[in-house]
Amino acid sequence: MSKAVANQLFVAYLGRAADLQWQSSTANMLDGLNDSPSIALQTAMYNAAILDGALSATASLTALVNTVFHNTFGFAASSFEQNAWANLVTNAVISKESLPWFIFTSYLGATNVPAYYQLPAQSKLIAADTYTNTITGTLNADFTQLGSFTTVNARNYLTGVTSQASAALAITNVTATINTTWSSSGGLGVINTQKALALATGTDIFSLALNSSYTGKGVVIADIDTGIDLNNSALTHNLSLYNWNFINNTASVQDDNGHGSFTASELIATSTTTNTVVGGAYDAQLMVLKAIDATGTGSNSTIATAITYATDHGANIINLSFGGSGSAALQIALQYAANHGVVVVIAAGNSAASTPAYPAYYAQTISTVLAVGASQQAGSSQVLASFSNQAGNSMPYRFVDALGVSISGYNANSQVITQSGTSAAAPIVAVEAALLTQAITVQHPEYSQVQIATQVVADITQTTTALSLIGVSSVFG
Repeated sequence: MSKAVANQLFVAYLGRAADLQWQSSTANMLDGLNDSPSIALQTAMYNAAILDGALSATASLTALVNTVFHNTFGFAASSFEQNAWANLVTNAVISKESLPWFIFTSYLGATNVPAYYQLPAQSKLIAADTYTNTITGTLNADFTQLGSFTTVNARNYLTGVTSQASAALAITNVTATINTTWSSSGGLGVINTQKALALATGTDIFSLALNSSYTGKGVVIADIDTGIDLNNSALTHNLSLYNWNFINNTASVQDDNGHGSFTASELIATSTTTNTVVGGAYDAQLMVLKAIDATGTGSNSTIATAITYATDHGANIINLSFGGSGSAALQIALQYAANHGVVVVIAAGNSAASTPAYPAYYAQTISTVLAVGASQQAGSSQVLASFSNQAGNSMPYRFVDALGVSISGYNANSQVITQSGTSAAAPIVAVEAALLTQAITVQHPEYSQVQIATQVVADITQTTTALSLIGVSSVFG
């Protein structure tokens, strides 16, 4: 775990994760130290932070404490905390150089700092959760430990690892209450698959990340799009018997555009000998429904027919990575899916509009529809991508965000490409829904499909994290 600890050092001192070179070199320094940095290493990190500009050599101790809090947790220290930690340095309990590391570890449960200088239990949970969102992808350099996620795309599906303190958030039998934290730009905020799984299963988040058995097995995802590349074995390993082409009214779902192959990659792709693109729910069964033609166009009536077909043929999740206009047929089909316990995930649109495009707009009124905006990494924060449509409402509804910038996947010719857009963000939420469906089905075999879908939506919406507003244009805010 030395590379993960190296990343933690960088976050504590510099406010950002280490690149691969620094992970390796710092990890080598940590070897033999039992993953606990020596005073010399902490001093070196402190000096690096001074040179980097993350810390100020001339700042007062209280100001230094506040800066470390911002770097490590993303929020300011209270005046009590500023004074308490400054006193520890003044009284030579700890050194100024080791202050960042001691603050970092004490708020995540360390025992080597006096208890009266530590946060109360509930505040530790907040700190741990903020820490999780700050170091999204910390274990990216050590993903061999996660087994089922062997690609850089894994960071899209696992949003970091928290302290075991966050296990206290893992409860079962939740209701469909939507978070009260709401933004008219980013809606409920960025999804957190690990926290949602913990909420659904009552399992420690840390254990989930290292020993995850949730891969979408037993779940059917219908991808209504342009088809898939049937010549790509990474996409065809677990296809439904009910694939259908609604454009030509045939069973052939060969992709003639590329968009469907890309979204399917995010959903269910398996690794091959030539690349490492892996879908987040690679054990799920994919129902390929071609309702969009080679030009990227599909009629509302055709899409509505595909939604109803997917519902009638056993889909648990439907992914719609496109936008368009509303219609009575679409609304009826989406309500039909909701009535039968199907979660429908829909891209919000890429027009930087203040409201989601149809059909994602129906997330405001139909209980199992999730509208998805696109976020992107900006330093240690996630912000709404400039192109993403926004939630555009003062009342909370099911609008969530997922990474949607520079996502990897296949085109229609088995080539790995990167794309950006809410179309790329939506499958990440569909993956989360699939993993939760698998987990809840195991946890509650007595649940009906409607009950499962209700809890899936509840778990997704209750475990989001508010986006940073850095970089969001006030024009669309």
